[in-house]
Amino acid sequence: MPPSTPPASGETAIADRFGVFDWVALALALALLAWAPFLIADVAGETVEYRRGVLDRESPGWIAGPVVIVLGLVWPALRLIPLARRMTAVRIDAERIRLYAEFPTGGNFRSHPAARVDALWSDVDRLVLWRLRVKRFGFIPGWRPQLGVVTTADQYGVSQKEPSRRQRLSEDVRRDGVPVRLGHMMKARSVKLSASRAEDVAAAVRRVAPRVALVDERKAGTSPNIEPPRLSS
Repeated sequence: MPPSTPPASGETAIADRFGVFDWVALALALALLAWAPFLIADVAGETVEYRRGVLDRESPGWIAGPVVIVLGLVWPALRLIPLARRMTAVRIDAERIRLYAEFPTGGNFRSHPAARVDALWSDVDRLVLWRLRVKRFGFIPGWRPQLGVVTTADQYGVSQKEPSRRQRLSEDVRRDGVPVRLGHMMKARSVKLSASRAEDVAAAVRRVAPRVALVDERKAGTSPNIEPPRLSS
């Protein structure tokens, strides 16, 4: 599927793209594969002692090789397979917008996965491009681009409709990785989408729901609208 596909029905399907971190993960996975045979050969004749309960036990050292390979390849595979298959992240038609997580938890995973977010345009206030604070490999701080939907019924907090000026300018991040300047429901109504796909989303939205803006909230203190790409003359 091309990155942005408008079917005959008028629906636009947008897939995510490989990012820098995805290429890094792929490079690490390939390096691990190349190193694995040397690891197995190095520990093939050794044993590993460990304690289970009150008994001391031993296991062949070569077992460490396959364990490292499996643990090292599972995460990159889970991240890269959806990208390689060009799985749809956003579907837009005249009635609604639907966002799909990298790993859908319902529906038919291959052909009709369940949408993480499904909203009618009449209920949408704006779309937001933002960054989620994450830890790469569990310990390296980083940011993950997200596309979120803010509905007309959403509030900033449980008893607060809009953020204060101080909150709007804040660069602090909540424990769940969401910037303080964004509403408490933002993470639940967002999916990962590379910033390079934002203009395609803006173009699709402009065709069917021109009143809905796509706002760039990646930096505190500025919220410019993202416009569709200009057609070259």
